Amino acid sequence: MEILQRLPVKPLLRFKCTSKNWYSLINSHMLIGKQLNYHESKNKLKMLIHSHDDIPRVDIISNSEGTPVIENADHLSSFLANTYLMGGHVNGVFLFKKACGGSDRRMGMWNPATRGVTTLPDAHFLLQPFFWESGGFTGFELDPFTGYYKVIWVREFYDDIFETSFHRAYAAVYSSSKGSWRFIKHKDHRILTTSGYYSCTYPDSTGYLNGAYYWMITWIDDCGLLSFDFDNEVFREISGPDVPYSDRRQYNVILIDGSIHFLIKDDMSIDFGLWFMIQPGVWNKLVTFQYFLTSWPNLQGFWDSNTPIFVSELDGLTSYDINTHEITHLKLRYKEYICSFSIFSYKESLVTIK
Repeated sequence: MEILQRLPVKPLLRFKCTSKNWYSLINSHMLIGKQLNYHESKNKLKMLIHSHDDIPRVDIISNSEGTPVIENADHLSSFLANTYLMGGHVNGVFLFKKACGGSDRRMGMWNPATRGVTTLPDAHFLLQPFFWESGGFTGFELDPFTGYYKVIWVREFYDDIFETSFHRAYAAVYSSSKGSWRFIKHKDHRILTTSGYYSCTYPDSTGYLNGAYYWMITWIDDCGLLSFDFDNEVFREISGPDVPYSDRRQYNVILIDGSIHFLIKDDMSIDFGLWFMIQPGVWNKLVTFQYFLTSWPNLQGFWDSNTPIFVSELDGLTSYDINTHEITHLKLRYKEYICSFSIFSYKESLVTIK
């Protein structure tokens, strides 16, 4: 087992076909957890790029000794063609769901490496009538040693499509070990009743860390974090960096190297500022960097702590090394304002889902 845990996911998946004993060993939660922990410190992230166009498309890029390699992901595209928005990832497993609106609200877990999929039972919210669903957000935690997981789902409503004076949100937690949803009481959580409260629901502005899931959120005149503690099943609001809020700035929350980071860019500038969260609400500015390839850089995510990913209609996807200022073209072209997509940096895993 000590040797097997050092191997990457792809050869281990091939070895499962060798014999029943190998299949059982590689499928064991002990090996799955040890392999994930061993590679946690290895900087070998992959990028999953999910387009939201009329015909969904998935691309996966791996980093081979500094050279981007595009992998064949046709089987993933066929899976997503029938579905779904990606709602974040934990331990190499993604949460997928249908967009808000409509009667189809399927949600489930998906490991693109093993192609394992499981779906959640429907949550039957008791909704008030005459409300318009404006959005919502999800998050989850997953124990790689057991395969059990919890999912938090928040649905947001307003009293009218054009009037947002009254806000109401509903939340529920699904536990795979119990096989059921638990609905959260409004009176116990301010975010479910506060008027004018809403979240930035970009899936790449979320992350799971140490038993809690984090989202980037905005109030009327501020921007910060919202976390959900899965053990206690409570929300917590966390202030962002001490920078005056402006709707002309671009904000991103990013999980890098096991820490929460906050990135801020002014729309009229090519300067980016990156902050590191020392503890909830306490931030330290790490670096300010500039990106010169295009005058209107559109940041899409981070490959690692030193390598943001940008997109433009002229240059397609590019990575930028903050330290060396080297720009690498990733050989994939997306039209910035025509094709909407999300980028997720993640580590492959053998994690199975119960």
